[in-house]
Amino acid sequence: MNIQQQILRLLADGKLYSGRSLAERIGVSRTAVWKHIGQLRELGLEFDAVPGAGYRWLTPIELLQLDRIMAELGAEFCGNVEAIDLLWTAKSTSDELLAKDPPPKGRSRVCLAECQTGGRGRRGRKWLSPFGSGIYLSLSWCFAEAPKELTALSLAAGVAVLRALRAMGTASLSLKWPNDVLADGRKLAGILVDLRGEAEGPLTAVIGVGVNLEVPAPVAAMIKAEGGMPPVGLGQIDAGPARSRNRLAAELISALHQAMHEFGQTGFSGFAGEWTARDYLRDRRISVRVGDRVCEGVAKGIAADGQFRLETNGRVERIVSGDVTLRDTQ
Repeated sequence: MNIQQQILRLLADGKLYSGRSLAERIGVSRTAVWKHIGQLRELGLEFDAVPGAGYRWLTPIELLQLDRIMAELGAEFCGNVEAIDLLWTAKSTSDELLAKDPPPKGRSRVCLAECQTGGRGRRGRKWLSPFGSGIYLSLSWCFAEAPKELTALSLAAGVAVLRALRAMGTASLSLKWPNDVLADGRKLAGILVDLRGEAEGPLTAVIGVGVNLEVPAPVAAMIKAEGGMPPVGLGQIDAGPARSRNRLAAELISALHQAMHEFGQTGFSGFAGEWTARDYLRDRRISVRVGDRVCEGVAKGIAADGQFRLETNGRVERIVSGDVTLRDTQ
């Protein structure tokens, strides 16, 4: 546990702690405490510094803890996981896994981070990952050979995220082709799939997932300025008790691991019904950008292999990959 983690663990109760008290408990100088508080502020965390009294963390969060995540998963499940790495900060959890050897067949490797400095979205976009404001994790899985309906892998991952959120008590969510989980028409979670290997196998898939818990105002403003889909956090759609970040991380890991196993066995067929039932775009007027081409029409759901179906002038076109924009205001 690094010094910043120790400081946050002590300040997690929201009470005032003097610099001397923090320094003595951690075993560093008061100057070091002041320095690390400054670095934590640079990560976007807010502290109240009261002269003569000390520091207070204004909006404490539940920090991720590897032992708690593994306890939630259970010993039997953890026996099927090659490794779970929990990082303080990372450029990208997916990049961390892509730099490692793939896990053995039937096992997964997981990486989580409290903050990403270079989180990636689709088509080179950024996934903004403020410290502690979400769950940022990636899971790698090795298929002996390319599974059926490989183009639908991100859709299966979306269903897995939906299952995990449902297990946490969050309902009324929808899926937007090809890789978003929405709540009330706003983006709650995003998925990015990286593939490495050959079509005949072996093939490694790294599934990156970002789930918003809170969306800081500066982040929301930046996304709006860039024309991105309005974001929302779990804390904004659910007024009930705060969800445990460690339990949510465990639910996501479990759901993604099981989904990859299922996808390797049966392809997309085991996910298609759930996806269709939560299809946000179906029967809505949209435009789809495919490379330099923009197609307009009515969304007609997904095909059995996960390809998007767009009706234009009475003809249904299948689209493998593209960016969708709503044209209606339903």
